Amino acid sequence: MVGTRLKRALRGAAGHSEPAVPAAPPGPTAQERDAAELRASGLFDAGFYLARYPDVAASGMDPAVHYLSVGAAEGRDPGPDFDWQWYIGECTEAGMAGVNPLLHYLRVGRASGRSPKAIDAGQAFDSFAVASRAGLLPFSVGHRYAVSRVDFPLGPAAPPAPDGRPAPPQPLSARIGSPDLDHMAVVGRGVHDTLLRCLPEGFDFAGKRCLDYGCGIGRVIRYFTEEARRCEFWGCDIDGPSIRWLTEQLSPPFRFYRISPAPSLPFEDNSFDLVYAVGVFSQVYDDWHQLAVELRRILKPGGTFILTFPGQNSYEDQLAEPFAANRGMVLANPFNPWSMGGPMLFLTPEWVQRYWGAIFDIDFIAPNGFLDYDTLAVMRKPVPGAPMRADGQAAGRIVEVGTRQDFHPDAFGMIEQRFDPSKPYLDSYGLEVAPGAAEVRGFIAMRRGAERIEASVDGHPLPVALEWSAPAPHPKRAELLSRSFVLRFDTGDLPADSGTARACLDVTAEDAAGLRHRLSIPLRASAG
Repeated sequence: MVGTRLKRALRGAAGHSEPAVPAAPPGPTAQERDAAELRASGLFDAGFYLARYPDVAASGMDPAVHYLSVGAAEGRDPGPDFDWQWYIGECTEAGMAGVNPLLHYLRVGRASGRSPKAIDAGQAFDSFAVASRAGLLPFSVGHRYAVSRVDFPLGPAAPPAPDGRPAPPQPLSARIGSPDLDHMAVVGRGVHDTLLRCLPEGFDFAGKRCLDYGCGIGRVIRYFTEEARRCEFWGCDIDGPSIRWLTEQLSPPFRFYRISPAPSLPFEDNSFDLVYAVGVFSQVYDDWHQLAVELRRILKPGGTFILTFPGQNSYEDQLAEPFAANRGMVLANPFNPWSMGGPMLFLTPEWVQRYWGAIFDIDFIAPNGFLDYDTLAVMRKPVPGAPMRADGQAAGRIVEVGTRQDFHPDAFGMIEQRFDPSKPYLDSYGLEVAPGAAEVRGFIAMRRGAERIEASVDGHPLPVALEWSAPAPHPKRAELLSRSFVLRFDTGDLPADSGTARACLDVTAEDAAGLRHRLSIPLRASAG
């Protein structure tokens, strides 16, 4: 009985069924989605592809589909703005079998800061050849034999930069951290002026031999043009495109040489009066000791070596933790590729005293004293056979310069140094003020924005007139509100012993929540 009723119900349901819903059309295939992504990227140029490869045009096949299915595997170029040889040489995983290099760039490489194009054909070839010889590209052997020639033409004369010297290509200047030529000029000129102030008293470039070790694209050495006309001035770096450009554009008066990553230099013993390395030892960590001895080898006895390395300000800025956590040497991102900046090494002054002081005689170390960001150390090569300096001297003294502050995740700032740039470094740093009206400039960035500022000198309150800007997001840390300030005061209100080695100006800012952040800088009185 139940079965009969069930059959009748089913027949009734069949007689009054709802109209069938038509099936949804099939979505695009994976290949169609990939082809659409290529077309929208601006880096796949269908017109370029068809003109470069007539067999594709003759086949009638969609150029994007052809590139996806066989073109990339055959080493074909997708467009004029994507250099596949460069990209897979710098990013070897993009050369793995079954990986499309342009799609890899669009989905992975671009977000991680990779470049889609080499500076020139030579750079692309160098990069690809190194990866190929190392066996990092599964299909590299076939592509090596497919390359019939590589041209290395002389480049045209570079247009002048704002400083009147040849302007490097923007990609090369960007790789050293200068987004534009104006920034490069400010940093390069500032470094040049600081280095001159660190030289021994009476140093004369005439007849000397000097080396910019790790010169990059010449951000600093270009400002030694006048000195180079009176001496032999070298620049060296591991980056081939930069050295090629410098040789074509800045020689004479400079001489340039491309060095290998190995810790060896092709220069004679005891042949340089001055060597400086700006920002180089922020990334050299595994064989720094051998390289330090190699630099000592080429210096003349008594020759000067100037070293810069990341200190407290750069450590706290980049790692967002107190510098006190660094008890000697900290290596961050040890496997970061060179095309993305490489690893970053942070040293304490005491670590440099101990390890570099065992190789050189250190004159002084200035924490945060290099453009208010990195640390500066000035050393000399000992005379052969001379004993180490006596205890207390061998390590070199640490000179507190620039802005000092405790780390706080919600606050940081800077007081602008003001000094006489014509004086030697140790005779002029910090904040020099002449008798009469004086002013202090700087900025303070706090999460809630600073509302009050007070100043003191060696613990004595200092009456000041305050001007400051409206709060605005800090360019590098948008979660903090930054305010520029100008403090004006009369030097007659300073304590009687101000201007001595111990005098210190403290500027303390406070926000609405009661958070207080103190900035300190050495204060030196001048005769006017």
